[in-house]
Amino acid sequence: MKSILEFIKFIKSKINKIKLIKNKNGGLKIMAYVINIDGVADLSEEIATVKFESKIPDSSNVRSSNHDTVLTINGRLQFDNDKVLMRDHGKAIAEWSLVKPDSPDTYKKITVSFTHAGSARKFEFPHAFLISYTETFTDLDGTFVLVVKQKSDRQDEVVIE
Repeated sequence: MKSILEFIKFIKSKINKIKLIKNKNGGLKIMAYVINIDGVADLSEEIATVKFESKIPDSSNVRSSNHDTVLTINGRLQFDNDKVLMRDHGKAIAEWSLVKPDSPDTYKKITVSFTHAGSARKFEFPHAFLISYTETFTDLDGTFVLVVKQKSDRQDEVVIE
């Protein structure tokens, strides 16, 4: 078992987008996220979860043309041993959250790729805007939650692979 763990750690050191997580049985599983927010940030090992939602209003009694696609991304703000923020993508995302609605930087292309156990999923939102961005800090670490939505008149441009 030790040699397998060493091999996985070696591979992880070579491909920094791989994330090792203990499963319920104490074994290891490999998960990989790659998220690109065009012109803002590239995220990978910071990501804990990604949630994709395609929804219409709860008050609808029939299939509605009022349709939203939303991504919710949860992650860690990483620190080095001296508790200095490393690769501070959080700052760039926080700055994006302050952009005015009429700015050319309001809408960004966001691509989310997820690979687990040989299966892959990709979401691409070509005209996404930021709904909310939250950072939470404790004495030991920090976390963030990023919620983005595809522009309503561009829903047909969302790509799911």
